[in-house]
Amino acid sequence: EGAPSNPLTMSGDQLKLMIQRYSTLIELAQDFVYTAKTYGRIIISERFMEKKTILPISIGGQAGGEKYIVQNILFKFAVDSNNMYKGDFAAAKVAGLELKGSIAYFNVMRDQDLRLPMIALVDYFGFRLIAISLLPIGDGTLVYGTCDAGKTIYATDERFNEMMKQASVRLNLASHQCGSGLRPNEKNSSAYLHSAADLEGHLGRDGQYYLLDFSRTMPPCPPDKELPSSHLYRLFRTEFVGKYPVPLCSDGFSGFLRASP
Repeated sequence: EGAPSNPLTMSGDQLKLMIQRYSTLIELAQDFVYTAKTYGRIIISERFMEKKTILPISIGGQAGGEKYIVQNILFKFAVDSNNMYKGDFAAAKVAGLELKGSIAYFNVMRDQDLRLPMIALVDYFGFRLIAISLLPIGDGTLVYGTCDAGKTIYATDERFNEMMKQASVRLNLASHQCGSGLRPNEKNSSAYLHSAADLEGHLGRDGQYYLLDFSRTMPPCPPDKELPSSHLYRLFRTEFVGKYPVPLCSDGFSGFLRASP
C-alpha cells in the first residue's frame, strides 16, 4: 500500500516516516552524485591517455561505447560508437533522455514495490558520461521487455506486468503488442507491453523488481527526414503526453511494432 501523497492529511507518524524516508534518499542521492562526478571526471580526463587509472571493461549493450565500473557505478560514454544515432550529438541527447525517463517512472511508481537505478550525467571537457548504479541482475533475470533489440521479448511476470500497466495509465502511454517480426513462430518473439519494448524489467537475484533503460520512455515526435533515426531521440515531453486526449505509443515509428495487428 502506498502512503498518502498529501502531507496535510497525514497523521504524525506517517509524516515522520515520510520525512525519514526522503531524507535518507536525498543523502544517498547526494553521495551518488558526488561519487559519480569525482570518478567521471577522472575517466574523461584520461580518455586519450595510454595508461589509465580506471580501465575500460567489455560488456554487452546495443548502443556500444566505452564502459567503466567504479564503486559499483557503471559509467558509459555518450557517443555513437555503432552509428545507431548518426552522430554523437544525438547520443548525448539519448543519455539525457535516460535520466528524464527514470524521473518520469519514479514520479508515478513511488507507491509500487519496484526499484530504479540511480542515474547521473557527468559533462566535462566537452564529453558526456552517464553514471548508473549497478543492480543485482544478469542473465536469466529479465521478465519484461527486450535486451536484444527485439529478438526475444518478455512479459512473463503477472505482478510486474500489472505494475507497468498502472504506470502506463498514469503516464498516458498506450499498451501494445511488441515484436520485431524476425522470429514470428518462436517462443517469446512477441509480447503485450505497456511501455517501450527496450525498457527492461528484472526480478533481481535478491527477489526485488527492477526497472532500467529509460531513454525511450516517452513517445517519439514524427520523424524528420533531415535527422536520421530522429525517432530515437526526438521525444515528446512528459507533460505533453500526460495531457494528450488519447494514450500515445512509446514504440511509434520503430520496428518493434511489426508484430502489432
